[in-house]
Amino acid sequence: MAPLRTFASVLEPVKEYKRHFQGMKYTTQTPLNRLVDAAPAESDAAREFGVAVDKLLQLRQNAPQTGSALTAESKVAAVAVATSLRQWQLNDALVRPMLLAQPSLQEYAPLSAQLSSISALALVRLRQMEKGEKPSTAWQTAALKQLDAAKAPAGQAELAMIASVRKLIESK
Repeated sequence: MAPLRTFASVLEPVKEYKRHFQGMKYTTQTPLNRLVDAAPAESDAAREFGVAVDKLLQLRQNAPQTGSALTAESKVAAVAVATSLRQWQLNDALVRPMLLAQPSLQEYAPLSAQLSSISALALVRLRQMEKGEKPSTAWQTAALKQLDAAKAPAGQAELAMIASVRKLIESK
């Protein structure tokens, strides 16, 4: 169950009353027994990840420009970001069998795959930062296109950490 908790920790119900336009009609008689029904309105894991990304980017911005890789303090912040990303990237292989085995969870399998792939993208960007490299325009464009595709909801839920990954990908 830990892989399912890890996955669910970064899910949020779709915002702005769009849930009613996602193919399911809710009434007072509708049972609230889907994964999206248990998801909090705001993901704590995604919020904490966002704070870690913001801290890393702020440290990089305030560091003396030596043309080199991350400073020691930035490396510590990068580890905090990378830890979540690695967990999310590897979690798809663990949670996918659970999602596919339960009819009530199958609709969330695409989000798990997206979480894994965009986590891999963000890890590539972190490695670039560690080496002091800037992403190529082509790589950055492809990564942002993939992030846009990952915004698509499934099961009336969406990944909550996409905006923070976007900040990381767009960082100079």
